[in-house]
Amino acid sequence: MNLEAFYELIKSGNINNAEIAWQIARGMRDSGDKDFEQFCRAVYSFSFGDFPAVKPAEFLTGLIDGQLRRNIFRKIVIPDYYVSFAPLVKSIKISNLHTKEFPMGFEVFTEVEHFYFSTMTLNTLGNELKGLPKIKHLEIDCWLHMDSLIILPEFEECCGIEKITLKGKIQLPDNLKSLNRFKNFNANS
Repeated sequence: MNLEAFYELIKSGNINNAEIAWQIARGMRDSGDKDFEQFCRAVYSFSFGDFPAVKPAEFLTGLIDGQLRRNIFRKIVIPDYYVSFAPLVKSIKISNLHTKEFPMGFEVFTEVEHFYFSTMTLNTLGNELKGLPKIKHLEIDCWLHMDSLIILPEFEECCGIEKITLKGKIQLPDNLKSLNRFKNFNANS
């Protein structure tokens, strides 16, 4: 089975297909297929890497609608082998980004159009999202943030974003001219 047909099986919307897909992925991995080896490694890493852990088939079920929902407590780098399931991800929702630095490597998710994260610990956000060419909507929630999240001037390099929603304690640079180009900018503090 090739990866495109495999992705279609997961995107079919049938929850039972997630379990079948996981069985196929492990079988293809065991037969020596490098693409599926990378896919299984990525699913295991994302399933068990952070709290709460989920079974791999449950993780794949969550990708049926194109949404990657996770908490990130320890990751400061998104491994490049996550590219193996990236074509399935259209939206990323990180309910709790618990790092002081924004994790590098999200550019493997080239199809993401919507990116949401909530944080209490992130210090700054610069150009870490510039590698997501299709991102149209960015939501940042810092309601429980102890200090202000500082948006750095380098954020201007994130060119494709059309809509930004900011909630909580967020400090914007005075010279961030790019905010004027957004069709829909909303900031609540």
